[in-house]
Amino acid sequence: MDQEVPDFRIDDLFMSRTDERGVILSGNQTFQRLSGYDWDELLGAPHKTIRHPDMPKCVFRVFWDMLQSGKPVGAYVKNRAKDGRYYWVFAIALPVEGGFVSVRLKPSSEIFERVKAVYAALLDMERKGMSIEDGVVKIEEFLAEHGRTSYRDAMAAWVRSEIGARRAALGRKPDPVLEGLEELKQCVLKIGKELDEVKRTFESIRGTPTNLRIQATRFGDVAVTIQIISQNYDLLTKEIEAANRTMGKIYQELLLVLDEDSFGLAAVSLLHEAFRRFEAENNLPDGVSMEREAAIILPHTKKFSARADVMLKRTEDLVGQVRQLQRIVSGLAVTRVMCRIEEAGLNGDSGGIADIVARLKEFQTKVMGCIENIDVECRNAHRSMTRLAVNFTAVPDELVPRGEAERRRTQRENRHRAGNAA
Repeated sequence: MDQEVPDFRIDDLFMSRTDERGVILSGNQTFQRLSGYDWDELLGAPHKTIRHPDMPKCVFRVFWDMLQSGKPVGAYVKNRAKDGRYYWVFAIALPVEGGFVSVRLKPSSEIFERVKAVYAALLDMERKGMSIEDGVVKIEEFLAEHGRTSYRDAMAAWVRSEIGARRAALGRKPDPVLEGLEELKQCVLKIGKELDEVKRTFESIRGTPTNLRIQATRFGDVAVTIQIISQNYDLLTKEIEAANRTMGKIYQELLLVLDEDSFGLAAVSLLHEAFRRFEAENNLPDGVSMEREAAIILPHTKKFSARADVMLKRTEDLVGQVRQLQRIVSGLAVTRVMCRIEEAGLNGDSGGIADIVARLKEFQTKVMGCIENIDVECRNAHRSMTRLAVNFTAVPDELVPRGEAERRRTQRENRHRAGNAA
């Protein structure tokens, strides 16, 4: 039967939990309604009960490999209801104690149509004898053709697109967590470009302080002063270079965390809404309780909340490094002015010193411009990360113990105040 389940709405959001083998342990009413099965047919059954034969096997291989390695994963999935009709979902799954939890929504973004075409091609190749392993390679090739560097990169784009399209269709404002992640990523990328520019600028004047000392040897007593100034300049530039390397390391760490955890943070944001839906249901199946579901899932989602804290701390470290860099560059200005004063005492016979001083001034101007740009983006990143931390809640406060909920609210208020002060 090639007919779609008719009552799957854009506002539907459903979830289920399985053990490590994929056996269904719980779910909400939307999950049961769309599947067409009774609860006594679903609970204890393998999740593949609702698998549609049109799904490429290689997609499930990628899905399960990531999930069983302890990472959250997302994929477009075609499911089959009990009566044979189908329904497409964008599925997000996360490892939890004793198994996995999955949240699904109705796909509605423009990406979805492209993915369906890719799935059709993969399915055709599998039916012609392509192995699952070759199919996994083919998935990577398809993703590369569409500008994606990895499956993780692709699913991060998918979750942003699907959550964004769903919220737009429902007349809601953009998701604050997704907005915060995107703002933070853009800030971090801009910081990376400025750090690269600082590095290139250093390469352009690497031998200049040495050249200044060589030129100064021609001028007797003045030479000693200029040589000392040159040595000081050399020391200061090395300090700047070291600070730039430190900032580069922080930048790489932030980029890695964003790459690895942005999908998980977005997934938990969606799980937040699913929990609220789940909590509102009155007819849970026997043996399933909201309190138990929260107790199982909360410890895992806290990990992503902790990762958000890591990103906030690293953006604060970046701000601190910029302040240090600004102080060092101020020292460059003083040293260069001293050199200029000594050069003026040579009565116009400064040889190549004037040119060297001019190059040092140009270097300082460029570096200061880069640092000012980095400072702006660091403050923007810190504000974005603070807002993200304020908006990010792994599980609604009403689902956790009172003391934990109060602690979280205090944390969010402190972050909000810190963000406003930055």
